[in-house]
Amino acid sequence: MTRRQRPPLLVRPYCVRNRTYGVDSRCCKGLVYNRSSSLCCLRVRRIVFGFSGCCGAVTYRPSSHLCCPRNILRRKIYGTYTRCCGLYTYDYSTHICCNGVIRRKSYGVYTRCCNTSIHDNRASVCCGGAVQDRTYGRNSSCCGTEVYNYLTHRCCEGTVLEKSHGVYSRCCGGAIINGRYYSCCNDKVYYKSTRTCCAGEIRYRMFGSYSRCCESVMYDYRKRQCCNGVLHRKTGSRTTYCCGSYLYNYTDQICCRNCPIFIIRPRIVPAAAPEQ
Repeated sequence: MTRRQRPPLLVRPYCVRNRTYGVDSRCCKGLVYNRSSSLCCLRVRRIVFGFSGCCGAVTYRPSSHLCCPRNILRRKIYGTYTRCCGLYTYDYSTHICCNGVIRRKSYGVYTRCCNTSIHDNRASVCCGGAVQDRTYGRNSSCCGTEVYNYLTHRCCEGTVLEKSHGVYSRCCGGAIINGRYYSCCNDKVYYKSTRTCCAGEIRYRMFGSYSRCCESVMYDYRKRQCCNGVLHRKTGSRTTYCCGSYLYNYTDQICCRNCPIFIIRPRIVPAAAPEQ
């Protein structure tokens, strides 16, 4: 006897559902539940005896336990200062987790990580995984492994360039442009008062200052609304928002993610045996 197989499960990124429980409505894989009495731990579960947290498919008490990576539950042995570092816990008030390695906060609140080591954030910065001196004091920043003054220069594609246009200096590829009048589209400079960038292409603003892009299509945002590449006519309601490529009314609907679609396969009837 062959075991009956479940139909294949497909998932839609977004779907719209009714607010069955009013403001307490929440989604769990397309299913609406009451957040005041339930949790979504891969599926809907009832909240009982203070078990109000999810760790994978398991509920737990956030007051006494912590959910670490790989959905491993650990007891809060350091109280509210308990944190996870990989699969282990540590005291956040005295230690820091650097790329999976627990280090003591030798510099107090100024302790920072640089790869798996620590450094004093007042005197140094971490550039490309290496500790460098703060050559420009508080104005020091990183451009790759190089330290530069971010008040007077910018980092454009790994190269330090002077802010020749002051506060309006912007990067466009490996060059500095005047961001007050110009913008950048796929490393191409354009005059932003009459042009705009749609899907990497420079387009004319046919609706003036009301021009917006919906993927590669230009539209008038006073009349239309773009939802994930799909244009909709504006309803005039202030409570209408996007849910993926759909429009929904926030007052009586809710936007859900990862909504399952069950595909029912037709029953296959064996062919009758040919008559002898």
